[in-house]
Amino acid sequence: PFVPAASGTYYLGVSAYSNLPRSAGGDIFGPSEAPNGPGAGLPLSGWNRCCISDRGPYTITLTPQAPFQVQPGRTLALVGGNVTIQRTDLQALSGRVELGGVAGSGSVGLTVDGNTIDLNFPSQLARANVALRSSGIDVTGANGGIRLVAKNIDITRSLVQGGIPSDSQLSNTQTRALELNATDSITLSDSKVLATLAGQGTLGSINLTAGERVLIDSTTARIVLEPDGVGNAGGINITTGSLSLTNGGELLAFTEGRGNVGSLNINARDTVSVDGRSIGEYPSRLSSSVDSGAIGNGGD
Repeated sequence: PFVPAASGTYYLGVSAYSNLPRSAGGDIFGPSEAPNGPGAGLPLSGWNRCCISDRGPYTITLTPQAPFQVQPGRTLALVGGNVTIQRTDLQALSGRVELGGVAGSGSVGLTVDGNTIDLNFPSQLARANVALRSSGIDVTGANGGIRLVAKNIDITRSLVQGGIPSDSQLSNTQTRALELNATDSITLSDSKVLATLAGQGTLGSINLTAGERVLIDSTTARIVLEPDGVGNAGGINITTGSLSLTNGGELLAFTEGRGNVGSLNINARDTVSVDGRSIGEYPSRLSSSVDSGAIGNGGD
């Protein structure tokens, strides 16, 4: 196995052949088989051999291990085939986590800006699935953001979270969105998706986009200003064919502190259903509110 000798940004390429990876700068690996060739430090763009036509999907699975983390402010990105995270925590404090499922051949773009890497998925690129099972993603801190891109996204018994902690007292602190984007369905089951403003700053939105269905089953998706929070928070935005909240499923946007919280914006071309109660008999619900003692406005 390759054990990095120093911190930094590393790119992983998977090939079923005896190929050497190349970037725009040349070979990524040097004679010692360490990533110190002329193309090191740049994204993978191809291989050293030509005329290889056999391609197919592959799967990335992490299970189970200690937290898989990068240094604060960095990006942790995994692109499959199918990507399955089970009994594993991904951590990129003040950074980004990006997970993408790709089903066929094609190119996924990389935009590198300092320590931040954004993945660009062409609209025509066939997608595979992304799943989190008994796992966690944590990007708490300034500029933190999450993006999952897939055909189907399935999050079960997991915690997905970002926000601004109480020890962050700079008013210009911002976070990016927590974004789930699926061409077919998003299923959240026995899980939590949380964006929390406990210090000062501006909190990004929670965005769920699915071509066919969003199911929120016994799950809380919440964006909140806590009692000591000062600033503003985005809303919860859902665009889909049908939306179902079941077994105590919740969409909540509220402020307990000093500042405004965004709206619950739901764009469903077919149906919206809210049904059932949790094991503790709490009903499924959608709510945007300003708690007593808070100073600010709630959304719609």
